[in-house]
Amino acid sequence: MQNGSTLIIAILLTLFAGMSTMLGSIFAFSSCRKSARSFAVALGFSAGFMVYISFVDLLPEGMDRLIEIYGENGGHWRAIFSFFIGISIVALLDGIIPHCTGGRCRRDPEEHECKHAPLYHTGILAAIALAIHNLPEGFVTLIGVVDDIHIGVALAVAIAIHNIPEGISICVPVYAATGKKSTALWYTFIAGISEPIGAIIGYLLLKSCITGVLCGISFCGVAGMMTYLALDQLLPAARAHTNPHWAMLGFVAGMFCMAVSLFLLGMA
Repeated sequence: MQNGSTLIIAILLTLFAGMSTMLGSIFAFSSCRKSARSFAVALGFSAGFMVYISFVDLLPEGMDRLIEIYGENGGHWRAIFSFFIGISIVALLDGIIPHCTGGRCRRDPEEHECKHAPLYHTGILAAIALAIHNLPEGFVTLIGVVDDIHIGVALAVAIAIHNIPEGISICVPVYAATGKKSTALWYTFIAGISEPIGAIIGYLLLKSCITGVLCGISFCGVAGMMTYLALDQLLPAARAHTNPHWAMLGFVAGMFCMAVSLFLLGMA
């Protein structure tokens, strides 16, 4: 690391990028207050974002990192294994985490006032997956600032734009289930704050080989986790609330938004 001021600037930039997830809550709060159609589009948007980033960005990126370290065959199979381990982990968590909101459990439906209550744990799982994803992303931003502060700033802005849909994917299901803005913002904050935490951890470790392996495994694993969440919970929930075509419209919009954000990120 060049000096203390550079480190402070890097941490502040990763904090800015991470906290941009909170901006997604603005869209989430407005969509959940409107019609079932708007809610379905919002859920479909979250699912589209997760599927697109998983297969276009996270899985290929993780596979490239592992191939670089272990070679073509070793890296390829480790990436595939990590992807399905990610699916297994989130499926296991899906069964462990109570399907609750406000301390009341889905096992007794008569105690529920909110028909979206089952989405509460979906938001929790999304927050966990995206927090894991943001850890290495924060480290990448830190390295960019150290190499060239102008590149680092551009990278932080691009990641900030890229993180807004992440906030939507967490906030929409949690707010729909609980009706509490504070709860939705809290889970969104957890995912966002992992970005500067990742930068600090990366700075303390700063071991390229270990970092490369962990990044590769985490990217592939999170791709599996988000694919499971999108296809098993978010998209089916979106299709159940209104005409399925509106859910698909949101799904496509989510993919398009993520494609644009990845393009901007690549230009940084």
